[in-house]
Amino acid sequence: MIPFKRHEYILEKLNRESSYISDLAKEMNVSEITVRRDLKQLEDSGYIELKYGGLATIIDTTKETSMNNRNILFVDQKKQIASTAVSLIEEGDIIFIDSGSTTQLIFEQYPNIESTIFTNGISNINIAIERKMNVTVIGGDLKHETMAMVGPLAIEALSKIYFDKVFLGTNAIDPEYGITNADKNESLLKRLSIKNSRKAFVLANSSKFDKVSPFKFAEIDDVTIITDRIPESYEKYGNIVKVQGT
Repeated sequence: MIPFKRHEYILEKLNRESSYISDLAKEMNVSEITVRRDLKQLEDSGYIELKYGGLATIIDTTKETSMNNRNILFVDQKKQIASTAVSLIEEGDIIFIDSGSTTQLIFEQYPNIESTIFTNGISNINIAIERKMNVTVIGGDLKHETMAMVGPLAIEALSKIYFDKVFLGTNAIDPEYGITNADKNESLLKRLSIKNSRKAFVLANSSKFDKVSPFKFAEIDDVTIITDRIPESYEKYGNIVKVQGT
């Protein structure tokens, strides 16, 4: 099992329950030295805490982390989620795609159809350049950690545009607290884009459920959530879509 696959496995396991190094090594059929090295990398990235006796526990996965760190986690799930999102895009659509490790995969899979695309994500722009896509960039203040354009200029620009569909990332989803994000300015943009759209989609792998971040931008019922796995307690919602093949 290659390193980023082990990291995905470890995070998925620790999202369910704390685990010892020895147990993780047996489950993944690797040495304890390898697991300890993986855990150290995840601990340095702020995802887990390694306690005395070799017990690994998840810590606040709703905290803001860099795009580089997020890009190596849950890769297969994110690709499938993005693929489902792409299938919803129709000829002539006016689209907004925000910054995020899952939403940027929409750009990698974007269909060859006539549509109008807006984004505030710098990583999205890089992909658009490589693919020679026509994209309108929402300007503003650059937020380095998430590679997003935010702030008053971004809000002003977005307030004057109306979309057929918006595709957004998130840090956390919770039945009581709704859909939340770690950054206030990004949450303001997300909320405004939902208000100015006919249909809003939130792309979230299953690790985002039952988590809460500080800044709310939507109720669960306000959007359609696309995910790789629907937790049992969320099956009552009719607007959560599970991707095929997971």
